[in-house]
Amino acid sequence: MSFFNKFRSEKNQLNFEQEILDHIHCLLSTKRLFEAVQRDYGLGDIVYGSKSSNFVKKIALQVAAVLKKYEPRLIIDSVEPVESSNIFQISILLKCQIHETKRSLLLSFQNQKELLELEVQP
Repeated sequence: MSFFNKFRSEKNQLNFEQEILDHIHCLLSTKRLFEAVQRDYGLGDIVYGSKSSNFVKKIALQVAAVLKKYEPRLIIDSVEPVESSNIFQISILLKCQIHETKRSLLLSFQNQKELLELEVQP
């Protein structure tokens, strides 16, 4: 997040894209109503959710809504559920633009660990 970037040492400064990816990770790793001042910042509880297609679609829509509101530097093209062989993992492919550069981000939520992995795809 750019606010915190100014507190980093010069060699640890993040570039524009890294700042956005860092903020996306923080935003989607935050549990709504528990860890943030804004009531709609972060995601709802997905730990007890299933891997049904309806649940994963709801999470994908929630991800899109939260990103549109709290990360305006990101232009979302599409948000799609992705099949995963891991029964404890929900994966979503986010196709977007960061500073006029098209990116595909694979967001993998590990239910049992409450962990988000963010991978930039080529």
